[in-house]
Amino acid sequence: MAIVAFHFPPQGGAGSLRLLSFARHLPEHGWRPRIVTVGDFGGTLTDRTLAARIPSETDVERWFTSLAAWAYRKSAPQRRTPRSVARGAVRRFLENFASYPDPAIGWSIATGWRLGRRFRENPPRVFMTSSPPHSLHVAGLIASVVADVPWVMDLRDPWMSKPLGIPRLRHFAGRRLERCALATADCVLANTPRLADDLGSASPPPHRVVVLPNGYDEAEIETARAAARGRRTDDAFTIVHAGALYAGQRDPLDFLGALSRALAARGRGRRVRFIIPGESSFHRNPVLLDTARQLGLESSLECPGYVPHDQVLAMMASADLLLLIQGPGFHLQVPSKAYEYLALGRPVLALTGEGATADLVRSSPLGTVVAPGDREEVVRALIAAMERATDPEGPGPPPGVASRRQIAARLADVLLEVEARAT
Repeated sequence: MAIVAFHFPPQGGAGSLRLLSFARHLPEHGWRPRIVTVGDFGGTLTDRTLAARIPSETDVERWFTSLAAWAYRKSAPQRRTPRSVARGAVRRFLENFASYPDPAIGWSIATGWRLGRRFRENPPRVFMTSSPPHSLHVAGLIASVVADVPWVMDLRDPWMSKPLGIPRLRHFAGRRLERCALATADCVLANTPRLADDLGSASPPPHRVVVLPNGYDEAEIETARAAARGRRTDDAFTIVHAGALYAGQRDPLDFLGALSRALAARGRGRRVRFIIPGESSFHRNPVLLDTARQLGLESSLECPGYVPHDQVLAMMASADLLLLIQGPGFHLQVPSKAYEYLALGRPVLALTGEGATADLVRSSPLGTVVAPGDREEVVRALIAAMERATDPEGPGPPPGVASRRQIAARLADVLLEVEARAT
């Protein structure tokens, strides 16, 4: 089979972890995936520890094109001249058309035609596209039309469930594109039950929508637990938020205010460390450090930048509290780190509204869900966490959290069903 994905090791991130697990575990069930992904254009974070885990028998084709690099690459600052201003205006005008539904659209169109021609000559049993970026499914749509090969859409996040500021005309066009892809795909994988229900009311018949969530790696979790046993060197109460931060969506500023108030209420007897490993524009935003300084938390805040995944897991395993922030408009999806949070058996505080993330966190006896705007409740939850004695080992994952090996086994069954329906 072929799997088309924009994110794959050595690129870091949740998408790479999911696809890497398929490459590692699908062969156990009779499926040998060939990965088609983008080449290195300098626009993503690199995690060589993940690259080292790619099985030697896995074929990985990296199809680099300038179309992939153009929209993602950041231009160096230039002195403003009439010519540079005009060039910038032209670029923005072109980006309005060439970056929808996302900047990977150029690569996806080229890849779709290339795959279609290849599949005509040597068709795989099944092929799959995995998003985001969601334009990967444009590649799947083109390839499935050019060559009559069963196609599986893997939606790691919802595609067009919310406009999120997209102009009306572009949103209308995007919805039509999404519905066309959903109606054409032989199977649609949704990573939460809520997303599956939402898709069931759209184009694909319900029997073609399958829930295939994210998960955790059992060996990685056990290694992180072992590393955490010798990691603690002081009695500081440690809070960890792993992954990217976004203004208005995963914004820790209100949480910093609540943390300051919780410490004031408890008399600041125990030192606090708030670690936020990750690389995003918000991590580098001076307002983050300025806010911590104003609240007297400058010595508590630690921003180590991008950290290899195994080291992040060790940080998470030794934390007293794992923080998860999910802003409005994301009720159909669950951040990948949430599954690892719960598998590690550490207390989790989720600042999120009702939705898929809240459902999952509440399934654990150590999970607490608070609405992001309820500042008083966040303070109370923090005080309770600081005063609660936690088991260093913690419980196992709740029933709704599966290992990536189990998820790959389920995918193998789905692929057999898709292949059988197509014959």
